[in-house]
Amino acid sequence: MPRTARLVLSALTGLAGGAAIVFLVVMACVVLAFAAETDVAFPGLFRAWFSTENDLPAISFTPNGTGMIIAVLLISGATTAVTAWRTRPRRPGDDSSSML
Repeated sequence: MPRTARLVLSALTGLAGGAAIVFLVVMACVVLAFAAETDVAFPGLFRAWFSTENDLPAISFTPNGTGMIIAVLLISGATTAVTAWRTRPRRPGDDSSSML
């Protein structure tokens, strides 16, 4: 597979993986806030807290869309950087691959 195609595929995989990780963090915050009946925050991404509405348990939350987008892009960038480093052209006799 050509190097450019690998990088594009890596970026797309990073976007999907980053979105999945952010989703799991958000769900963990919500579950923990509900189970512990307390305030739970992941700074820059999400904040959830337990409350009651009409004497029934409820979860209130404040998402940070900018922080979530930045987190997804950072994960995608890291995935692409690792792929670029692993697929870089090597000179004959270069033993840097033995460090993997």
